[in-house]
Amino acid sequence: MPNASRREKIDVSSALVIAGMSGGTISRLDAGTLSASFVAEKSGRRKFFKTCMDSGGNNALFKEFALLAAIYPKELSPECIEIGRGADKRIWLVMDVLDSPQVEQTPEDLACFTQELRCRLRCFKNRLLIPQEDSIFTLLSLAWEALADLSSHGLLVEEIQSSVRYHLGRIETQICAYAPCICHGDLGPQNLVSDGRHVLAIDWEDSFWGVEGYDYLYWLTFFKNRKYYSPAIWEKTPLGKQLELSVLVMILLLKSELAFCNGQYRCHTLDFNQRINEMLLLQ
Repeated sequence: MPNASRREKIDVSSALVIAGMSGGTISRLDAGTLSASFVAEKSGRRKFFKTCMDSGGNNALFKEFALLAAIYPKELSPECIEIGRGADKRIWLVMDVLDSPQVEQTPEDLACFTQELRCRLRCFKNRLLIPQEDSIFTLLSLAWEALADLSSHGLLVEEIQSSVRYHLGRIETQICAYAPCICHGDLGPQNLVSDGRHVLAIDWEDSFWGVEGYDYLYWLTFFKNRKYYSPAIWEKTPLGKQLELSVLVMILLLKSELAFCNGQYRCHTLDFNQRINEMLLLQ
Protein backbone atom coordinates (compact mmCIF):
# COMPACT_ATOMS: atom_id res chain seq x y z
CA MET A 1 0.00 0.00 0.00
CA PRO A 2 1.43 3.46 -0.89
CA ASN A 3 2.60 5.55 2.05
CA ALA A 4 -0.06 8.21 1.40
CA SER A 5 -2.84 5.64 1.69
CA ARG A 6 -1.34 4.13 4.84
CA ARG A 7 -0.99 7.58 6.37
CA GLU A 8 -4.66 8.37 5.75
CA LYS A 9 -5.74 5.27 7.67
CA ILE A 10 -4.02 6.32 10.91
CA ASP A 11 -6.48 7.49 13.56
CA VAL A 12 -5.28 10.19 15.94
CA SER A 13 -8.47 10.36 18.03
CA SER A 14 -7.23 8.28 21.00
CA ALA A 15 -4.06 10.36 21.30
CA LEU A 16 -6.14 13.55 21.16
CA VAL A 17 -8.24 12.37 24.11
CA ILE A 18 -5.21 11.55 26.25
CA ALA A 19 -3.56 14.88 25.40
CA GLY A 20 -6.76 16.79 26.20
CA MET A 21 -7.16 18.02 22.62
CA SER A 22 -10.28 16.16 21.47
CA GLY A 23 -13.06 18.28 20.06
CA GLY A 24 -10.71 20.77 18.49
CA THR A 25 -9.71 21.46 14.90
CA ILE A 26 -7.49 18.77 13.37
CA SER A 27 -5.22 19.20 10.36
CA ARG A 28 -3.38 16.30 8.75
CA LEU A 29 0.13 17.09 7.50
CA ASP A 30 1.67 15.51 4.41
CA ALA A 31 5.26 15.75 5.67
CA GLY A 32 7.17 12.61 6.65
CA THR A 33 8.15 9.57 4.61
CA LEU A 34 7.43 6.90 7.21
CA SER A 35 5.35 8.86 9.69
CA ALA A 36 1.96 10.53 10.04
CA SER A 37 1.58 13.97 11.59
CA PHE A 38 -1.30 16.17 12.71
CA VAL A 39 -1.81 19.60 14.23
CA ALA A 40 -4.64 20.01 16.74
CA GLU A 41 -5.97 23.37 17.88
CA LYS A 42 -8.32 23.84 20.81
CA SER A 43 -9.05 26.83 23.06
CA GLY A 44 -6.01 28.71 21.84
CA ARG A 45 -3.69 25.72 22.31
CA ARG A 46 -1.89 24.14 19.35
CA LYS A 47 -0.26 20.72 19.54
CA PHE A 48 1.74 18.67 17.06
CA PHE A 49 1.11 14.88 16.95
CA LYS A 50 3.46 12.45 15.22
CA THR A 51 3.43 8.66 14.94
CA CYS A 52 5.11 6.03 12.79
CA MET A 53 3.16 4.18 10.13
CA ASP A 54 4.06 0.81 11.64
CA SER A 55 5.25 -0.47 15.04
CA GLY A 56 8.79 -0.95 13.71
CA GLY A 57 9.33 2.78 14.03
CA ASN A 58 8.32 3.03 17.69
CA ASN A 59 11.89 2.89 18.97
CA ALA A 60 13.03 5.69 16.69
CA LEU A 61 10.07 7.85 17.70
CA PHE A 62 10.66 7.25 21.41
CA LYS A 63 14.31 8.17 20.88
CA GLU A 64 13.18 11.40 19.23
CA PHE A 65 10.88 12.17 22.16
CA ALA A 66 13.62 11.49 24.72
CA LEU A 67 16.06 13.78 22.91
CA LEU A 68 13.54 16.61 22.58
CA ALA A 69 12.59 16.24 26.25
CA ALA A 70 16.25 16.57 27.22
CA ILE A 71 17.05 19.48 24.90
CA TYR A 72 13.83 21.52 24.81
CA PRO A 73 11.69 20.61 27.85
CA LYS A 74 10.29 24.13 28.25
CA GLU A 75 10.36 25.33 24.65
CA LEU A 76 8.38 22.37 23.20
CA SER A 77 6.83 20.61 26.25
CA PRO A 78 7.24 17.20 24.53
CA GLU A 79 5.14 14.22 25.67
CA CYS A 80 5.11 10.55 24.72
CA ILE A 81 1.77 8.76 24.51
CA GLU A 82 1.57 4.96 24.21
CA ILE A 83 -1.62 3.35 22.94
CA GLY A 84 -2.17 -0.41 22.75
CA ARG A 85 0.19 -3.26 23.58
CA GLY A 86 2.56 -5.67 21.90
CA ALA A 87 2.50 -5.64 18.12
CA ASP A 88 -0.46 -3.22 18.22
CA LYS A 89 1.31 -0.63 20.37
CA ARG A 90 1.50 2.81 18.83
CA ILE A 91 3.64 5.64 20.15
CA TRP A 92 2.72 9.28 19.64
CA LEU A 93 5.09 12.21 20.04
CA VAL A 94 3.16 15.28 21.17
CA MET A 95 4.63 18.76 21.50
CA ASP A 96 3.78 22.43 21.22
CA VAL A 97 3.49 23.95 17.76
CA LEU A 98 5.87 26.82 17.17
CA ASP A 99 4.31 29.89 15.60
CA SER A 100 7.49 31.12 13.95
CA PRO A 101 8.52 29.71 10.54
CA GLN A 102 11.77 28.11 9.49
CA VAL A 103 14.71 30.44 9.98
CA GLU A 104 17.57 31.37 7.68
CA GLN A 105 21.03 30.59 9.05
CA THR A 106 24.52 31.45 7.84
CA PRO A 107 27.46 29.04 8.24
CA GLU A 108 28.64 31.10 11.21
CA ASP A 109 25.18 30.91 12.80
CA LEU A 110 24.97 27.18 12.20
CA ALA A 111 28.42 26.49 13.62
CA CYS A 112 27.48 28.31 16.83
CA PHE A 113 24.09 26.61 16.94
CA THR A 114 25.57 23.11 16.70
CA GLN A 115 27.97 23.94 19.53
CA GLU A 116 24.97 24.98 21.63
CA LEU A 117 23.27 21.69 20.78
CA ARG A 118 26.34 19.83 22.01
CA CYS A 119 26.05 21.61 25.36
CA ARG A 120 22.35 20.79 25.67
CA LEU A 121 22.93 17.14 24.75
CA ARG A 122 25.25 16.68 27.71
CA CYS A 123 22.16 16.29 29.89
CA PHE A 124 20.83 13.42 27.76
CA LYS A 125 20.97 10.28 29.94
CA ASN A 126 19.23 7.64 27.79
CA ARG A 127 22.21 6.98 25.53
CA LEU A 128 21.26 3.33 25.08
CA LEU A 129 18.30 4.55 22.98
CA ILE A 130 20.78 5.23 20.18
CA PRO A 131 22.12 1.84 18.99
CA GLN A 132 25.89 1.56 18.67
CA GLU A 133 25.48 0.41 15.07
CA ASP A 134 23.87 3.76 14.21
CA SER A 135 27.25 5.38 13.79
CA ILE A 136 29.50 7.24 11.40
CA PHE A 137 31.32 3.94 10.76
CA THR A 138 28.10 2.48 9.38
CA LEU A 139 27.72 5.55 7.16
CA LEU A 140 31.26 5.05 5.94
CA SER A 141 30.52 1.43 5.04
CA LEU A 142 27.39 2.53 3.17
CA ALA A 143 29.45 5.20 1.38
CA TRP A 144 31.87 2.57 0.02
CA GLU A 145 28.86 0.61 -1.26
CA ALA A 146 27.41 3.79 -2.80
CA LEU A 147 30.68 4.49 -4.58
CA ALA A 148 30.65 1.01 -6.11
CA ASP A 149 26.98 1.26 -7.09
CA LEU A 150 27.09 4.71 -8.69
CA SER A 151 30.32 3.84 -10.50
CA SER A 152 28.89 0.60 -11.87
CA HIS A 153 25.96 2.55 -13.34
CA GLY A 154 28.28 5.03 -15.03
CA LEU A 155 27.14 7.95 -12.89
CA LEU A 156 30.58 8.93 -11.61
CA VAL A 157 33.47 9.69 -13.93
CA GLU A 158 36.85 8.12 -13.17
CA GLU A 159 38.36 11.32 -11.81
CA ILE A 160 35.55 11.77 -9.29
CA GLN A 161 35.68 8.08 -8.36
CA SER A 162 39.37 8.43 -7.57
CA SER A 163 38.81 11.57 -5.47
CA VAL A 164 35.94 10.02 -3.54
CA ARG A 165 37.99 6.88 -2.89
CA TYR A 166 40.78 9.04 -1.49
CA HIS A 167 38.46 10.95 0.84
CA LEU A 168 36.70 7.85 2.14
CA GLY A 169 40.11 6.40 2.86
CA ARG A 170 41.03 9.50 4.85
CA ILE A 171 37.90 9.14 6.98
CA GLU A 172 38.68 5.48 7.52
CA THR A 173 42.14 6.23 8.90
CA GLN A 174 41.45 9.46 10.82
CA ILE A 175 37.91 9.47 12.21
CA CYS A 176 38.76 7.12 15.10
CA ALA A 177 40.79 9.92 16.68
CA TYR A 178 37.59 11.86 17.42
CA ALA A 179 35.24 11.06 20.30
CA PRO A 180 31.75 9.92 19.27
CA CYS A 181 28.89 12.27 20.05
CA ILE A 182 25.17 12.41 19.34
CA CYS A 183 24.41 14.06 16.00
CA HIS A 184 21.04 15.12 14.61
CA GLY A 185 21.65 13.31 11.34
CA ASP A 186 19.32 15.42 9.18
CA LEU A 187 20.05 18.99 10.19
CA GLY A 188 18.69 20.80 7.15
CA PRO A 189 16.86 24.11 6.79
CA GLN A 190 13.48 22.35 7.06
CA ASN A 191 14.33 21.13 10.57
CA LEU A 192 15.40 24.49 11.98
CA VAL A 193 12.54 26.49 13.49
CA SER A 194 12.17 29.32 15.97
CA ASP A 195 10.07 29.99 19.06
CA GLY A 196 10.48 33.72 18.48
CA ARG A 197 13.59 33.95 20.64
CA HIS A 198 15.73 30.93 19.89
CA VAL A 199 16.45 28.57 17.01
CA LEU A 200 15.45 24.96 17.67
CA ALA A 201 16.24 21.71 15.87
CA ILE A 202 13.30 19.33 15.42
CA ASP A 203 12.87 15.88 13.84
CA TRP A 204 15.56 13.84 15.64
CA GLU A 205 14.52 10.40 14.39
CA ASP A 206 17.74 10.06 12.34
CA SER A 207 20.06 10.89 15.24
CA PHE A 208 23.17 8.71 15.49
CA TRP A 209 26.68 8.45 16.91
CA GLY A 210 28.75 10.80 14.80
CA VAL A 211 31.54 13.28 15.51
CA GLU A 212 31.44 16.92 16.51
CA GLY A 213 31.01 19.01 13.38
CA TYR A 214 29.06 16.45 11.37
CA ASP A 215 25.75 18.33 11.61
CA TYR A 216 27.36 21.58 10.45
CA LEU A 217 28.86 19.79 7.44
CA TYR A 218 25.58 18.02 6.67
CA TRP A 219 23.75 21.37 6.67
CA LEU A 220 26.20 22.67 4.06
CA THR A 221 25.20 19.92 1.59
CA PHE A 222 21.66 21.25 1.12
CA PHE A 223 21.23 22.79 -2.31
CA LYS A 224 19.88 26.10 -0.98
CA ASN A 225 23.08 26.54 1.05
CA ARG A 226 25.32 26.47 -2.03
CA LYS A 227 25.23 30.27 -1.97
CA TYR A 228 27.58 30.12 1.01
CA TYR A 229 30.21 28.01 -0.74
CA SER A 230 33.60 29.67 -0.41
CA PRO A 231 36.84 28.95 1.45
CA ALA A 232 35.20 30.66 4.45
CA ILE A 233 33.12 27.52 5.23
CA TRP A 234 36.18 25.58 6.42
CA GLU A 235 37.64 25.10 9.89
CA LYS A 236 34.44 25.72 11.83
CA THR A 237 34.63 22.27 13.46
CA PRO A 238 37.30 20.38 15.44
CA LEU A 239 37.93 18.15 12.40
CA GLY A 240 40.09 20.59 10.46
CA LYS A 241 39.75 21.55 6.80
CA GLN A 242 40.95 18.33 5.18
CA LEU A 243 38.79 15.95 7.19
CA GLU A 244 35.85 18.37 6.90
CA LEU A 245 36.15 18.10 3.13
CA SER A 246 36.29 14.32 3.29
CA VAL A 247 33.16 14.10 5.46
CA LEU A 248 31.36 16.50 3.09
CA VAL A 249 32.28 14.29 0.14
CA MET A 250 30.96 11.24 2.00
CA ILE A 251 27.65 12.97 2.77
CA LEU A 252 27.23 14.11 -0.84
CA LEU A 253 27.96 10.58 -2.02
CA LEU A 254 25.32 9.10 0.31
CA LYS A 255 22.79 11.70 -0.80
CA SER A 256 23.62 10.92 -4.42
CA GLU A 257 23.00 7.23 -3.84
CA LEU A 258 19.64 7.99 -2.22
CA ALA A 259 18.64 10.24 -5.13
CA PHE A 260 19.65 7.49 -7.56
CA CYS A 261 17.64 4.83 -5.73
CA ASN A 262 14.46 6.92 -5.54
CA GLY A 263 14.86 8.38 -9.02
CA GLN A 264 14.90 12.01 -7.90
CA TYR A 265 18.30 12.61 -9.50
CA ARG A 266 16.60 12.90 -12.89
CA CYS A 267 15.17 16.26 -11.78
CA HIS A 268 18.40 17.65 -10.33
CA THR A 269 19.96 20.80 -11.74
CA LEU A 270 23.48 19.43 -11.25
CA ASP A 271 24.57 15.83 -11.73
CA PHE A 272 26.50 13.85 -9.11
CA ASN A 273 29.90 14.67 -10.58
CA GLN A 274 29.17 18.40 -10.60
CA ARG A 275 27.92 18.40 -7.00
CA ILE A 276 30.94 16.59 -5.65
CA ASN A 277 33.42 18.48 -7.79
CA GLU A 278 31.90 21.78 -6.68
CA MET A 279 33.02 20.94 -3.16
CA LEU A 280 36.43 19.60 -4.21
CA LEU A 281 37.20 22.91 -5.94
CA LEU A 282 36.89 24.74 -2.60
CA GLN A 283 39.83 22.92 -1.02
